[in-house]
Amino acid sequence: MLERIKTGWNFQRIFFFAIGTLVVVQSLMSKHYLEASLGLYFAAMGLLGFGCATGNCSTGPIQSKDVNSNKAGDNLDVTYEEIR
Repeated sequence: MLERIKTGWNFQRIFFFAIGTLVVVQSLMSKHYLEASLGLYFAAMGLLGFGCATGNCSTGPIQSKDVNSNKAGDNLDVTYEEIR
């Protein structure tokens, strides 16, 4: 978890963390605790790098299970049909 906090920072993560922290501080100052929890979620998303704060909005790597994948030695002939 500590490694996840230290690496992979980009503009979007910094933005999510900064805006989330700002929302938490402002909400606590005005005693709106429900909004503070929403800001805490966005700050955590930026700090821990999950969700869309990682920059790709995915849950993890996708493993391809294509049975017709092109290997390095295969020649793949592609034909095109012109449409007018």
